[in-house]
Amino acid sequence: MAVLTRDEADYIFGLPKRPSVDTIQWQVGDGGFLNLTVPIKCDDGTVLELRGWYNPRTGKYGLSLLHAGVYPIRRWDKKRGHRDPLTKQTIEGPHKHYHHEDYGDACAYPTDDVEPQDVNRGLRDFLNECNVDMGSTVIQPLLVQGV
Repeated sequence: MAVLTRDEADYIFGLPKRPSVDTIQWQVGDGGFLNLTVPIKCDDGTVLELRGWYNPRTGKYGLSLLHAGVYPIRRWDKKRGHRDPLTKQTIEGPHKHYHHEDYGDACAYPTDDVEPQDVNRGLRDFLNECNVDMGSTVIQPLLVQGV
């Protein structure tokens, strides 16, 4: 498989997209985590995969939009102390990763456009930012304490 360039990843990121399923639903995974795997189709036919994880004990979660199951077109998390290899800056709060052919998904930038405390709203924010039109697809919300 050829390495995806940053320009190609940015092109894919900008394409209109739609889920290829009628319902988006979290599934119970290992260690009590909840996981999400959703096929996403771009208007040009490119197939992507939305993946998510949620830890109900801590309320922490992360979301990724992947090309070929490997290359992160965008990835969001709120782990502290991430160091960006290009800028050499340490990011202390929520941030998004993007694909770079030399650094994989290590490159990131701070962001505040995804709700960090509410996984249901955060998922919708992330899909919106990734140019995913939900159409008639339904998201089954997580019933979590405080949400």
